[in-house]
Amino acid sequence: MARWLLLAALLALGADAKSVAKNEEKYLKRTGRKFLAAKAAEEGAFVLPSGMVVKVLSSAQDEAAAWSPMEATTAKVHYHGTLKNGEVFDSSVDRGQPSEFAPNQVIKGWTEALQLMCEGDKW
Repeated sequence: MARWLLLAALLALGADAKSVAKNEEKYLKRTGRKFLAAKAAEEGAFVLPSGMVVKVLSSAQDEAAAWSPMEATTAKVHYHGTLKNGEVFDSSVDRGQPSEFAPNQVIKGWTEALQLMCEGDKW
């Protein structure tokens, strides 16, 4: 009998934890959509086909002569990885050396954005 009660209690706890996780997921999606909408409304921002919002900070001087990497072409980039609150979690600038990789070697957002950028752009 005690085993059944323990099993029932564990199942109830598991169901409750699943419910909490589902509510947290809904909250994160809702706040994420609000965050993206606010960023998309900023001057210089635009939305890519995937829904990713990018903001142009500065453009290459001569876009006609500027180089853009193809999917498998290695590019040298400086970046700051930041959270929604602005906290930097990774930065090639802080390390003092640009990173080198091809757009198809990183996360989908980088793959999409890098191929649209020109050498010298800051997004």
